[in-house]
Amino acid sequence: MTTKTTCLKWLTIVALACIAVPSHAQERAVQQPSTIRFCVDPDWSPFEVIDSQGQHRGIAADLLALAAKRSGVGMELFPTKDWPESLAASKAGHCQLLSLLNETPARNEWLVFTQPILVDENVLVTREEHAFIADLAGLENHTMVLPKGTSIEERVRRDFPNIKITITDSESEALAMVSERKADLTMRSLIVAAYTIKRQGWFNLKIAGQVPGYANLLRVGVIKNQPQLRDALNKGVASITPMERQHIIDQHITINATTQIDYGPLKLIVGVFALVLITSLFWLAKVNRAKRLAEQTSAQQQKFISMLSHEVRTPLAVIDAAAQVLIQCLPTDAIERGPVNRIRRGAARLAYFFDNCLTVDRIDTPNFTTQDATIDIAQLVTWSAENATLMSPDHSIVLDIEPGLPALQADQVLLRIMLLNLLSNALKYSPATSPVLLRAWRKPGSPALCCFSVEDKGKGIPADEIDLIFEKYQRGRLAEGEPGAGLGLTLVSRIAELHGGTVDVVSQHGQGTQFMVEIPFAHQNARIGNK
Repeated sequence: MTTKTTCLKWLTIVALACIAVPSHAQERAVQQPSTIRFCVDPDWSPFEVIDSQGQHRGIAADLLALAAKRSGVGMELFPTKDWPESLAASKAGHCQLLSLLNETPARNEWLVFTQPILVDENVLVTREEHAFIADLAGLENHTMVLPKGTSIEERVRRDFPNIKITITDSESEALAMVSERKADLTMRSLIVAAYTIKRQGWFNLKIAGQVPGYANLLRVGVIKNQPQLRDALNKGVASITPMERQHIIDQHITINATTQIDYGPLKLIVGVFALVLITSLFWLAKVNRAKRLAEQTSAQQQKFISMLSHEVRTPLAVIDAAAQVLIQCLPTDAIERGPVNRIRRGAARLAYFFDNCLTVDRIDTPNFTTQDATIDIAQLVTWSAENATLMSPDHSIVLDIEPGLPALQADQVLLRIMLLNLLSNALKYSPATSPVLLRAWRKPGSPALCCFSVEDKGKGIPADEIDLIFEKYQRGRLAEGEPGAGLGLTLVSRIAELHGGTVDVVSQHGQGTQFMVEIPFAHQNARIGNK
């Protein structure tokens, strides 16, 4: 074999394999007496577009042309300005065919459909920080943006009334609204999402889940009064083999695959990663010097941290997004996954480090207030555990979440940073064989208080250092040789205080440590002193 299938091709081939090829695929085409007018979506790359010369181009164009040729059906394009206009033209009888659409009850009122000519999965697309979506029915206060006139809108409104729907004019506008935080998510075709995200460079977006039963079974729609035309096209559709479908897709999605891994992107990522690492090491050297001259450099240090954190956070996000794409495109048993996963872990550690620096700088500014929102505690705890494990994959975290906890009114970004810091410390100082316990519960006797605790069986904290661990840049004797800048527990204490809460620690040297945070389920914004 001279080529290796990429992840996108593999997913498409699996779907296409579900379309059976009947034994009569080579039967004589049925002749049609006249030319048939057809309507399309003029702006649906890479499936189909109408180009500047008025020609129908794309995956759908090639598949439809092949099916029509083998069916003996002559076709003429009836141009429209957008997909809703195409639907209206079909209802009015101006065109007898609609290319590449899902069958729905509403469309069955005036159309009959061929067998699927292409199968493509629909996926949920969110921003990078959004947690994995296991069930759309469990989401609250979420807005989904969809292009107008799609079958997905009809189905989501019916199946998930808890989701608020916003309509836009095009696929790219829908993805842009998610990227720009004007909507929480969209549900789009896997092929279209991957193509558009890559073309537009929206690396802050990710595939966050999939809804069972929502695959695109894309068919050709024929007006109801011409069922014989549908039957003729079915013969052409049935004659198209999975290999022919894949060849057509490959012509419109430019993914090069060879027997050797293309190390060009990997080398670029490693090079950028090395540059970021060198920059961070340079910054650490600056911090050590600043500690010796703290009375002279405090203000300059804050300015430097803020500038550097902003400058580095963006390339780190690009590194992680590119690494995710590489992982998705590698077979599950590929040895190349090891180096790529190490890149992701390194990028996650650096992002965590710079987030700490930036947050310290931010909450030290005058008039800082928390950005409160309604938080699902189970989702918050699960997200924190998943991201902490990414940085330390050899360790495990056990979750213990009291059922039925009410929602928390708090700053979600700050609480994630707080829990990540507690988990990072616990994982850092614990043996890999000993799991870390993360708990969340309502305080007995004080129903207005929410409690979080992180417990490990690691080195513990010497008694004479416990009173110092929450001070900025303070690191204990046992921290020597471990990564860190002495900011994590400072942030934990300040974030808890900003939410009107407290932090307690119980530790026995050599036996482990437990940190417990108590914060109100709802709080008044509080100011903190510079410790």
